[in-house]
Amino acid sequence: MPPIDPPPPPENLTKDLIQHLSKEIETTSHNIMLFRTKIGFALLVGPFLILGSLVVSAKGQPIVFNLRGWGWLAVAVIALCYFGIAFVGAEIEAGNANQSNGYRDLIAALRNDPTLEIKQGQLKATQRMRAGYMWAYCLLFLSVVATVFIVKNIGTPEPSTRSTSGATFRIEQISPPAQGDLPKK
Repeated sequence: MPPIDPPPPPENLTKDLIQHLSKEIETTSHNIMLFRTKIGFALLVGPFLILGSLVVSAKGQPIVFNLRGWGWLAVAVIALCYFGIAFVGAEIEAGNANQSNGYRDLIAALRNDPTLEIKQGQLKATQRMRAGYMWAYCLLFLSVVATVFIVKNIGTPEPSTRSTSGATFRIEQISPPAQGDLPKK
């Protein structure tokens, strides 16, 4: 049996690694933009949808805000949720930026020295983003619940006194005529 020759080494492993790291940076940027779009849509368009539904449901009637202690607490919860989502989003983006900067540094080092030895942990993502995303969406859900609570307490005012002048309507239940009382054709 003839000896087996080892396979030839890849032509340019450094070039392939640089392309892969560049693609990782691009994917990370794409994912951040997707997260921003989802959260931005919910936070910026959502309140206007709720306001629009209030206007349509009022049908020209004046809208009264019946916010008491719990309602104002719900407003504060919404504000805190928005700030919390902003903080969590900033932390996620900062972690992704740090990871991408590490990849950029490695790309620059590989361009300067193609024979550079890469340590095992250098290519590993160090940030755990799952908890950040979970917190962001939990805060978003909590803000929706608080908004529903506020919308439940908004409505049209009840008339303070009943008017005795003007047209009144009376609804009566009329029973059907008996079988013998029907007119004949």
